[in-house]
Amino acid sequence: MISEIIKGNIIDFAKEGMFDFIAHGCNTMCAMKSGVAVDTAKNFRCDQFPMEKERNVNKLGNIDSQKFLIYRNQFINTLSNSYKELESQPNKKFVIVVNAYTQAYPGVPFYGDAIPLSYEALDLCFQKINHFFGTSHAVLGLPYMIGCGLAGGDITRVKEIIEKRCTHFKKIIYCNING
Repeated sequence: MISEIIKGNIIDFAKEGMFDFIAHGCNTMCAMKSGVAVDTAKNFRCDQFPMEKERNVNKLGNIDSQKFLIYRNQFINTLSNSYKELESQPNKKFVIVVNAYTQAYPGVPFYGDAIPLSYEALDLCFQKINHFFGTSHAVLGLPYMIGCGLAGGDITRVKEIIEKRCTHFKKIIYCNING
């Protein structure tokens, strides 16, 4: 598995078809109001994924995902009526977006933790992402500071967990919007 850091917006790169999968960290309280979660909710409506219907701390360490067709610089959910009209298009490119529940509460440490990010939940999420989606040709796109902004994680520790767990992917690309 190869990993690299590139400068740019993860959503823009997804529209270009650079990734097979995108994952971002989120909390179990259905609040996508900061960081990359704002853009993923706007572009993929990941705030409407099935597990987002209920605030529940028991989502910690779980993942939720949906598949999107990349069509004319847009993302079309494969469960939508719009997709049914485009199903016969040749040379389709897809991206799967993953909500990784790595924080119990937005900006607040969970019981006994010093920071909002749960390293144990992060580890479980990326074990699942690797198990369900990792293949030798798949490219995973991640925000560079996943779990390290308001969640307070240490970038070195976070990258170590991700790269230890995501061994089945061809490549992991971290997108750093700030360069």
